[in-house]
Amino acid sequence: LFESVRINDEITFERCREIFENDDSWYADENGFEIYNELLDYFTELQDNSKYHGEFLNGKRHGYVKATLPNGEFREGKWENNVFISGRVKWIFDSGSIYEGEYSNGKWNGNGTYIWPDGRKYVGEWKNDLQFGKGIFTWANGQKYEGEFLNGNSHGYGKQAWPNGKWIE
Repeated sequence: LFESVRINDEITFERCREIFENDDSWYADENGFEIYNELLDYFTELQDNSKYHGEFLNGKRHGYVKATLPNGEFREGKWENNVFISGRVKWIFDSGSIYEGEYSNGKWNGNGTYIWPDGRKYVGEWKNDLQFGKGIFTWANGQKYEGEFLNGNSHGYGKQAWPNGKWIE
């Protein structure tokens, strides 16, 4: 229905008025606006410069939504009542570590990549926030383990390779 609405800004109220002229289905408050009994697809930018694009119901993120935060993080997928449920995420931690991958049931589940500030990197499968299944762990010096993981540790079949070309299986 519209391209952009800035929350906590005079434009919000006026823009809503333009769009929903003579329509009693909307309500505007100090936090922006809510549309009752309608699922809308729109873009919102908050004062902290976080951006949300997708489906909203009763003024809340609900359905498929992509959220982009000022620090580069994002959450894209299923939302219910303003809570992110599942999809793809990118989290940047205060330590400098980054996780980018699949998220469901409140945890990292599925395929994802975790990068430590010291240069270590894991690319592979996750279950309940732990490396689980097939993956590749690379140390900052170029040493690699490619194989199976269980509960956050290498476990099962795999091979170890060193930067000098030597490897064991």
